[in-house]
Amino acid sequence: MIHTGLESVIDMREILCLVVIYFLYMSSAHSAIVYQNFEQNNGTPPSAHAAKGSEAEYGWGFNGAVVELNDAKPFVYSGRYSWKITIPAGEHVHAGGAVPAQLQTYQVNFMPECHDRITFWIWADPSAAGDHTAMIKFFDQGNYKAEGVGVWTIGPARYRQWTQVTILFSQLPKDFNLHRVDKIEFFNYWDGTYYYDDIELGSSHSAESDTQCLKDHQYLSCLSPQDSLLEKIKTSAPDFVLGLSSQESKLCRSVFSPGAQMIYDRRLAHLQTRIRGLELMDAHEPR
Repeated sequence: MIHTGLESVIDMREILCLVVIYFLYMSSAHSAIVYQNFEQNNGTPPSAHAAKGSEAEYGWGFNGAVVELNDAKPFVYSGRYSWKITIPAGEHVHAGGAVPAQLQTYQVNFMPECHDRITFWIWADPSAAGDHTAMIKFFDQGNYKAEGVGVWTIGPARYRQWTQVTILFSQLPKDFNLHRVDKIEFFNYWDGTYYYDDIELGSSHSAESDTQCLKDHQYLSCLSPQDSLLEKIKTSAPDFVLGLSSQESKLCRSVFSPGAQMIYDRRLAHLQTRIRGLELMDAHEPR
């Protein structure tokens, strides 16, 4: 009976591995950490106060700004969706939109050991025609949680065309906690309509170098050992599987959003119950 039970354990474990790999892929696409790409089912949870089953909360507007998910071309840089922010007349620099991360929501590790910048794509249609810089206000879980700190992009957003712009971490105060970032807010110098897409964390190094750095610092530690772990599980006792599951849950916790972590924990609890039930049945099996 234990043999049959382990086959069920393996099936459940494979599901767990797929969950891990899916969310890690979403967080490590393009060899950068994707802060937010506005795609459906990307790990972004609903509002903390929303009813069960509510849609993901990709962001919100303030001071009169209107925000919405957009799927109209050509105002999507990649994928199916972008984020539209409309700033009313007279509210430039004051009105804007907040955007939480799709993974590690409200508790993002920007991995400054590997990355030195945040980039995003923007399509800008300001009321004053021309190229203008944009601003991100950063909030952490430390000294800048309440007020945040605003930083303007190094280059301008080109008028009515997609432009990738950059803010370097070196532009932030030295006491800003890049390991525990709460959220970011977007502002523009002029009122108008703006579309945002593919907000990512990266560096000036190669994609291979960034990926290796993330692995070296165990950010991707959930992904690399999967094949060998599955082989071990097929020949291991239930106690080993339980210990392994608990260990992996701790290793992977930092790359999961609350929603993904809930799924992982629920399936892990189910796996534990199955194993304990199989052990109990085996103990009472006639010899």
